[in-house]
Amino acid sequence: IDMNSIQIHFTSSSNWFSKHFTSTLTHLDKADVIINSLMLVPLGVMSSQHSIAKGKRFSILKGVATGLAMSCFIECMQCILPIQRTSDFADIIFNTLGAFAGATTMTVYSKLEDLATQKAIQRTIKNYAQELEYQISLQNDLLKPYSKDHSKKNILTDNLEFIKNSDDNYDSLFLS
Repeated sequence: IDMNSIQIHFTSSSNWFSKHFTSTLTHLDKADVIINSLMLVPLGVMSSQHSIAKGKRFSILKGVATGLAMSCFIECMQCILPIQRTSDFADIIFNTLGAFAGATTMTVYSKLEDLATQKAIQRTIKNYAQELEYQISLQNDLLKPYSKDHSKKNILTDNLEFIKNSDDNYDSLFLS
């Protein structure tokens, strides 16, 4: 380990692992950083989305862990396979950061989508209740001269009471 440029060298006596695993964190190519950061964003998104769809917690952690495992696999394959690539510790760091960015983006998007859906449901219930109140008032105004018993409940009044009661319990029904 050279502390001036933070270089880390891994070597093996085996011919199979004869390639060097190096990293220089002081001299990073901007294109490599961008490419490595963006490479595993989709994996982070998909892993996080899978956790959210299954109703599991820690979706960001799963996205990061999946990204780290995939990045380590890629770098190990670069050591093992006879290709003209060298493994770099910085690649693992930036690939994992890309997976973190993807998982975080998916989790935030999912939370915002859930919030928008809940607000839309609440608006729909409120609009339906207002429409029922309007229909009841119209019905009462139209039937008032012809009806002798105004104390009887009708279907619209029953529906309105049901909606008002369910609106009070909305949080316990849908937000658990």
